[in-house]
Amino acid sequence: MARNVTPDPSERVRTYLLLGRDAEALAACSRALTHNPTDTGLLTLSSIASYRLGQHDDAIRFAMMAISSGPDSDSAHRALATALLTVGRAQEATSAAYTAAALAPHNWVNHLRYSQCLMAMPDSRDAAWQAANRAVELAPQESLAHYQVACVVYPVGPSTRAQLDLAERAMREALRLEPSNATYQHELARLKLVRSGVDGVGGGAASEVLAGFTGAVLADPIGVGKGALENIRLVLRRLVLVQSLMVMAAACVGILMLGGLPSRPGKVVLDSSSALRGKLGLLAVVVALCIYFVVAWRRNLVGPSQQNVIRQVVRGDRRLSVGAGLLVAALPVMAAGAFLPGDGPAMAAAGTFLLASAAAILARAK
Repeated sequence: MARNVTPDPSERVRTYLLLGRDAEALAACSRALTHNPTDTGLLTLSSIASYRLGQHDDAIRFAMMAISSGPDSDSAHRALATALLTVGRAQEATSAAYTAAALAPHNWVNHLRYSQCLMAMPDSRDAAWQAANRAVELAPQESLAHYQVACVVYPVGPSTRAQLDLAERAMREALRLEPSNATYQHELARLKLVRSGVDGVGGGAASEVLAGFTGAVLADPIGVGKGALENIRLVLRRLVLVQSLMVMAAACVGILMLGGLPSRPGKVVLDSSSALRGKLGLLAVVVALCIYFVVAWRRNLVGPSQQNVIRQVVRGDRRLSVGAGLLVAALPVMAAGAFLPGDGPAMAAAGTFLLASAAAILARAK
């Protein structure tokens, strides 16, 4: 005869937690604890479920009960550290995380949590770095360990080039291990944004940054994606600003080639040959700018998904959309000047300068 095997309630709770059914997990723990109120594992799982439900006081209470019934349980101490850190009790959280790491030094998650707690403590960055590296040593295949290294190396605030290099390598490894993670995509793009300034000049920095933020939007449109959309808006505004400045500079060059503004006293009057060269030079500048902008934006708008996200951002920001429109209009105005008689070319270059100036002002506006 087959024996009836009573299912382990802890396994059922873990299944609920894996499925994200946290309320059911907590209810299952409560039922099981009526029969065994000192079960360390169930108390620890109750703490985890309460934490996920935002019931932080209960999470702390259950974790302390778990430690009382099983003081050698590293998972109980780790659960307590997690709950305490969330409510701002960093020193107590760090102590609990340290105990967890001491009880089970070969569990990479304990070192990860210890590093996270140390990040909240003053003057503990070196210790946090060591704990994060230990987590990577124990679990090089875990993306979260590499992500923690990046978090330690690149906290909020100024960082050196070496720190940024190290943070980027760690973030790239985390993303390699988990390429669909929205947080990793967003943070790597944010790192690149800080490093490059995304001036839209030279290299493919803007393209990589936009691709990272767009990937975060597509992977998690409700959570991380909200911040990524705002960062896309920031990048696009900076690109429009820099390209507006380029058009303004080109307009100034065109005015000089044409002998200056028509209204300027003492304006040099060009002969027909010089005027023709000035018009051709103006047209050449416009063609060069058009080629550059087409290449730059083709590089920035890769694939229909990225194009759709960027269109959404542009349409949602009136200043950005108007500024981009003025920038686009400036080039045909400048090109038309090459075919106008008399002072027409210089007037067109001056008009181009004004349009690009307005686009730059709109791009800079908050």
